[in-house]
Amino acid sequence: MSDLCANCGRSGRKGCCVYETIVLTREDVQRIRSFLPESIQFYDICDLTSVQNERVARWADGDPAWLRLVSAENGNARVLKTKQDGLCWFLEAEGCCLPMHVKPLVCRLYPYDRFSEFELPEYPLQEDVNCPPELFVTSKNVAELIGVCRSDVEKWHAQLYKEINEEAGERK
Repeated sequence: MSDLCANCGRSGRKGCCVYETIVLTREDVQRIRSFLPESIQFYDICDLTSVQNERVARWADGDPAWLRLVSAENGNARVLKTKQDGLCWFLEAEGCCLPMHVKPLVCRLYPYDRFSEFELPEYPLQEDVNCPPELFVTSKNVAELIGVCRSDVEKWHAQLYKEINEEAGERK
């Protein structure tokens, strides 16, 4: 996590780590579970069709198949718990406590929030994400500012759709 992201998350501003609905793939749960003690319950089951959340709306806007792929027939999906103050379950004083290879795929993909299975934007602009505008004085390319490598994003994007397509196929 970049210093910029850690500072934003700690500030309690509405950003990617605050008041967001983070959908977890089955493999996300397994990766996180391998990192945490077995007794910690870090996710809930939530009806995504009833969630009023900007990030869920951006995903569904970018890919109309998103909700169908990530949720069961009844609309339920695994979502990361948040603390009482709305902060991400894994956000600590120095930023996210999960190593990059363990983080949920949708978190790794941030700031690429508007995508579909077959398309990623060239780069996300500040006005397309929840990053506070006053933090961006040198560039509007959020990925560049926070140090997100495009080749990593492409790999995680492919992995995300592989995981959600496999699970959706098993539900049929």
